[in-house]
Amino acid sequence: MDDSGHPVHPHLALYGTVDLITASVRTGRYEEARRTAVAFREAAGHGSARAFYQSAGGREHFGCTYRQYLNVENGLSAPGTRLVERIALALSLMLDPDRAREFVMAYLQCLI
Repeated sequence: MDDSGHPVHPHLALYGTVDLITASVRTGRYEEARRTAVAFREAAGHGSARAFYQSAGGREHFGCTYRQYLNVENGLSAPGTRLVERIALALSLMLDPDRAREFVMAYLQCLI
């Protein structure tokens, strides 16, 4: 950065993007979605993320690797809409509108 706070070269600004992403994770932006997903998984009788992932059908059901799913449960990334739907189906949340609403609201919260 020069004395005015602008990058010395415009491309250098791209390197700061990683720090912004890391900072948003550190501030707990995905924490509510993480807590909700873990609580609902445990309430459904799945003691671990791996057990849940495998019992639901793994990559074929979720459309992502176990590592990608685990990043969501660990609050390192926000789930995409398809993954939210697949998690909700695996947890049978569609049978309980109140729980489904809570789950979707936690997901939406991490997007704002």
